[in-house]
Amino acid sequence: MKIFFDINRVILFITVFIFSLHSCSSKPDSIKLLTKEQFSKNIDTINFKTNYIKDKLFFFQPTTDSKFCDLSKIIETDCGIGYFYFNEKNKVTFTFQCVGDTSIIYFLGSYNQTQDKITCLFEYSYECFFDSIGNSFKGKGKLIKEKEATNMEIFKSNCKDTYGFNNGAEKLEEKEFYVLQIANKIQSEIFWRFFNSSKVKTDYL
Repeated sequence: MKIFFDINRVILFITVFIFSLHSCSSKPDSIKLLTKEQFSKNIDTINFKTNYIKDKLFFFQPTTDSKFCDLSKIIETDCGIGYFYFNEKNKVTFTFQCVGDTSIIYFLGSYNQTQDKITCLFEYSYECFFDSIGNSFKGKGKLIKEKEATNMEIFKSNCKDTYGFNNGAEKLEEKEFYVLQIANKIQSEIFWRFFNSSKVKTDYL
């Protein structure tokens, strides 16, 4: 499978996920109120709880479903998987993993959630290296300010409590899709075991 990620600082990842020129803090020029009829037509969108992602850990996997609905189309792989953690202070942590990596890079930023998508702005990264066994980190890592901030959009699906994003490729045949779901017990234990042993929380979150 073709992956755009560059494990050594993930430079290519940063370039392909530039979806918007607006940051997470940008405000709309105007606010449009819905009529009763419009509200009824848009009830499926309106009733989406905007606080659903706060303090939640999501696990993502590649999929062949561009609508992020059919979970049977998830691609089982040991590379190109990872996590998003959205805390209650509107800060987000993103990381991806491949078997055999010598380190984990946490991308750190802020997020804004609307009814149909989550917009993230990543400004920092935090790299932690594994020990020789791979069961823990060597040291606590270091917070790095990125030269350029990166915008990323994660879209709410229309069928389940799932989200998804793509790799930003312009050609359809080069697009890769990833679906987000709430992390299960095992996935959560793996993430928090390493995350809590770093200083990401104290240095950024």
